[in-house]
Amino acid sequence: METALFKPANWLPWLAMVVLWLLSLIPHSIQLLLSKLLGRLLMRLLSERRHIAQTNLKLCFPEMPEQQRDQLLKEVFSNTAMMLFESGIAWWGSDSRKKPMLEVRGEEHLRPYLERKQGVILLSGHFTPIEMVGSLLKFIHRFTIVRRRNKNPVFEHVAHTSRLKSYNIIDKSSPREIARALRNGEALWLSMDQDPGKKSHVFADFMGVNTATMTAATKLARLSKAVVVPMFYFREGSRYVVEFMPALDNFPGECEQEDARRINQLIADKARQHPTQYYWVHRRFRTRPEGESPIYPPSPRQVKRAQKQAQ
Repeated sequence: METALFKPANWLPWLAMVVLWLLSLIPHSIQLLLSKLLGRLLMRLLSERRHIAQTNLKLCFPEMPEQQRDQLLKEVFSNTAMMLFESGIAWWGSDSRKKPMLEVRGEEHLRPYLERKQGVILLSGHFTPIEMVGSLLKFIHRFTIVRRRNKNPVFEHVAHTSRLKSYNIIDKSSPREIARALRNGEALWLSMDQDPGKKSHVFADFMGVNTATMTAATKLARLSKAVVVPMFYFREGSRYVVEFMPALDNFPGECEQEDARRINQLIADKARQHPTQYYWVHRRFRTRPEGESPIYPPSPRQVKRAQKQAQ
């Protein structure tokens, strides 16, 4: 542990970690109740994220009455708040506490590839139990997860150290290492529903919205000859369900856009089945086709940056 982590500038993040650890000790049933209260608080405090989620829900569920969408929004923030409790359990909870929470479905779609050590891309999306499920995967297999480093050094140190107990980690900025892991027969979890920004992407439908979609799954599958097995996860009461689906036929196809459409359809179907647990607070539709107006207003940080540049 680097001594720089204990500089005064990092004392507040360390305090936050202590609070998170204390919260992780609370029984899971009580955490679920507290998450509803905390979710209401987050809705008031995080006005920008609330607006993003409202916009996403309106775009993806235009047929839903506004009152029903408002209720859905509240439940979304309750599950977003539950992520804090789940992170604490994931990082510091004992195996004896966590293992009974896991329920695996469709493992027969994955096990044959693991046994013959063929590279597997576990195709998934971002749902709120992501941290908890990541810590539970070790009870199935030692997977590899692609993620990016957190900017806060304290959070990064605590999270990275804890996550390595459950799975291997490859940074998103290391495509060669990712491809090498697949060629070596590893099973790699790849979430494909974040806005790609400047990264390679195509536009494909996602719940009625023309959406910038990463092409990484197509490129990696073609390069490594890995099989693509959809994997989704959600919470049912106090249990966390990990569901493996049959491997995708004819993937990658001849067209990256068609591959992207198939991926988006898979994720959208699960988002419709579990709408309160999908990560709606993300700017999923930030990147737009050339000439199309932005969907989200600029954030306060972007406004300040633009003002400084103007001066």
